Amino acid sequence: MCLFLKKLIFCSIISCFSLGSLTVKAQTYKHIDRFESDTYYPAFIYGKGIVKDTIIHNQGLRITYHFDKGINSRFTLIHNYDIAPQDYSFMPNKLTLTLKGGNKADQIRLRLWEDINMNGKFDSADEVFASKPYFMGDTVWHTLQFPLDSFKKVIGNGNNQLDLNRIRAWDIEVESQNEELHSGELYLNDLRFCSNYKPKTSKKASLTGTFITLNVADSSKNGYWTQLQWNNQLRKMKDMNLSKIIIQYSVHQNRAWYSPSKLSFVKYHETTLNKIFVAAKAVGIKIYLGLWFNETWYKSDKALASTYNDLLLKDKDTIDELYKLFGSNAEFGGWYIPQEINDYDWQTENKKVLLFTWLQQVAGYAHKKDTSKPLIIAPYFNLWQPADIIEAWYNELLDIAKDIDWIYPQDGVGTSLKVVHTDIPNYGSHIKAACEKHRKKFGVTVESFRQLTGWPIDNGIFSATSTDIKQINEQIQDAYQLNPNDIILFEWDYLNMN
Repeated sequence: MCLFLKKLIFCSIISCFSLGSLTVKAQTYKHIDRFESDTYYPAFIYGKGIVKDTIIHNQGLRITYHFDKGINSRFTLIHNYDIAPQDYSFMPNKLTLTLKGGNKADQIRLRLWEDINMNGKFDSADEVFASKPYFMGDTVWHTLQFPLDSFKKVIGNGNNQLDLNRIRAWDIEVESQNEELHSGELYLNDLRFCSNYKPKTSKKASLTGTFITLNVADSSKNGYWTQLQWNNQLRKMKDMNLSKIIIQYSVHQNRAWYSPSKLSFVKYHETTLNKIFVAAKAVGIKIYLGLWFNETWYKSDKALASTYNDLLLKDKDTIDELYKLFGSNAEFGGWYIPQEINDYDWQTENKKVLLFTWLQQVAGYAHKKDTSKPLIIAPYFNLWQPADIIEAWYNELLDIAKDIDWIYPQDGVGTSLKVVHTDIPNYGSHIKAACEKHRKKFGVTVESFRQLTGWPIDNGIFSATSTDIKQINEQIQDAYQLNPNDIILFEWDYLNMN
């Protein structure tokens, strides 16, 4: 990134983060499907004919169909979420579908399938609800509106209510209104969920801290910065009214980001944290120290006790050494557990007990040094489960890991999997409810990057670039609606000028 652009970004950051000067125009919808991948199952459910779907570049999904002669023939095109039911319950308004074509003699409607017990099957507790039908045949793109309060039950033995937080599947049904043999060609390119949520723009919405991930990939990276460079960086943070820095990890694999280190698993050590503490003292910013991290965490077997036992030993040694070096420093704020956790990979009772117990052991050990120094986690959540199930998961976590003090979940917007004005307030409010029940501080970690490669975009190695200021401002404004204790940036280097 050129120096001029970096300066422009930094000036914009101070303006929009500190003063809230950019206006947020709420777009309270999310794309359910843009029909860009062939994940649908077309089939006749009554009558006879032929139906085929094909992805067409820039035009979404083309459905070619043929109805044989008969009465009330119809087919469906279904998309199944299987064991990951979707949550469309946040201030619901309507669904919309953009389409063109189809035969004028036929009607189209949407149907929503429930999965109350979340077993991936349609059973006696589940129901299917359908919208009113619309005739087709327009030769230009247009958008149909399907108010969610107008859906009617068509099958099932459940509670006669559309449970929008348990949607296992949706389908598009096309029904013949002409008993004569005929054909059609239908194009679909956008299915959306629209919410009644209207976030307000507040000048009080601002960042209170940032993550820093240390890096020695080349001589320009922050792992090699001089004391003067760190002084300049923390002065910029102070100009943005940031009061906290979370060091993602103080020890990364066999490298300690401080000196001296006598840990048996450390081969290299730098003086980076020593410099950061000097710079922090000059501006009055608190430093929260991440513990030991190894990249093997992502592939380790989370069902084995040895995975957590090995971590705990290194965590304790790291806490001992860090506290001895920095614990008496006025700028030392507390601790951070860098291993990323989520609500999906730890669903079995065995895995949950192992994870939650390890978290409590680490937090408890840190508190033995000083109970006034909080311990932070910044978990990841995705749309694998309904928001109320995630709330229950966090309640279980905090029932066991009682010494965790602050929970600052990542908003996940940088990975493109979540939508600012629907998913963040929905899931964030449920996680916050669990925190409030257990009297823990709740914060939001806003992602300042836009992912380019790696899961879930592709199978490559993770790479990302800085997102734009407007996007981050919207994320901060949305986080502010949740009334969090802190709004933390992840992370500084994506918007840094050095």
